[in-house]
Amino acid sequence: MRKEYGKALRDAFDRQMKAKLPAFRPLKTESMYIFPGEQVYYRMPREPINCIIILVPSRTDTDEFTIEIGWSKLGRFPECMRPCLEPPTSARAEFEQPEYICRLSHLWGREDVWWRVGSAAKLDLLNPEDQVKALMARVRSVSPEEAKAAVRGPVDEAISQITAYAVPYLDEFARSQGAV
Repeated sequence: MRKEYGKALRDAFDRQMKAKLPAFRPLKTESMYIFPGEQVYYRMPREPINCIIILVPSRTDTDEFTIEIGWSKLGRFPECMRPCLEPPTSARAEFEQPEYICRLSHLWGREDVWWRVGSAAKLDLLNPEDQVKALMARVRSVSPEEAKAAVRGPVDEAISQITAYAVPYLDEFARSQGAV
């Protein structure tokens, strides 16, 4: 993700998390499992249970982001494969794992959802003409105002999906651990 979009994305996401999900606070920690540009939010229903939401900007040259969610029963940021190979199950077998991270979109389907921002968001990247347009858009500079406007809708949609799917799922996990 380009730095202009990355900064606007992190700022907008942080504002929305504080406004709509204040129980989740920014996690300030050093971990080799947190990659540059990511923002991590946590809620500790009880010691040492941590429920986690991770903003994951693309580390490639695409202007997009995804959301990962999970937990640690060990009082730290999860030290496991991201995302875990096993998707969430209807029986919630994953709740037995000490640490777990999945893509938010796996709570409503199996497709790996990434929210695109900027001019490439409206393009079909499987179409050769749109691929050229996307490439040309990448070399064009982006103003801070344009970046803020470009991330607003995708961030709103991601927060809506977190509220609809992640929060109930993490609440269910916390209850299974006797934490709520």
